[in-house]
Amino acid sequence: VGKIVLTATIDIFNNVVAKLLPTPSKMHYLFNLRDISKIFQGLLRSNKDYQNTRPRFLRLWVCECFRVFSDRLIDTKDRDWFMNHMGDQLGKHFELTFHALCPNKQSPLFGHFLNPFEVYDDLNDPDALRKYITVQLEEYNSCPGVVKMDLVLFKDAIEHIVRIVRVISQQRGNMLCVGIGNLILAEHPWCSRKT
Repeated sequence: VGKIVLTATIDIFNNVVAKLLPTPSKMHYLFNLRDISKIFQGLLRSNKDYQNTRPRFLRLWVCECFRVFSDRLIDTKDRDWFMNHMGDQLGKHFELTFHALCPNKQSPLFGHFLNPFEVYDDLNDPDALRKYITVQLEEYNSCPGVVKMDLVLFKDAIEHIVRIVRVISQQRGNMLCVGIGNLILAEHPWCSRKT
């Protein structure tokens, strides 16, 4: 599977570079070979006891491709193109459809914080994920001397939290959070955590 994953990743990279060009409104659409490295950095977080089947490993690969490429995309047209392109690559290289691998037609989410052994694993139980983040938020708010965060943990907010945790838990992980008037940075002081 390794050589096929490498070939598929390079195909995705080449097509993303050719199709998603930077424009004045999308000047951050700059992709380079480090992006391939980031995908494999995520794959190296896998554990052979958890990603022990081809579909489970491919779900991790799909997740990492989405995190590295799709999370930068700012309009629906580009995100839809990327999802369709992932489906094409899954069919071409693995004889699978995106819908077969991800039945809810969304990229999977992976994280290490729900697993008792802190193994990077598929977060496929949204109720357990919401409960965990709620408990962590309550624990944070109960600490003396902190600015309390009154967050509404809707689905998109939870997914963004998982993405942030993924990045800052990596070695040399960093991200730029952009929002209206730096709202996200003002509301989430934990975004400045150093790894």
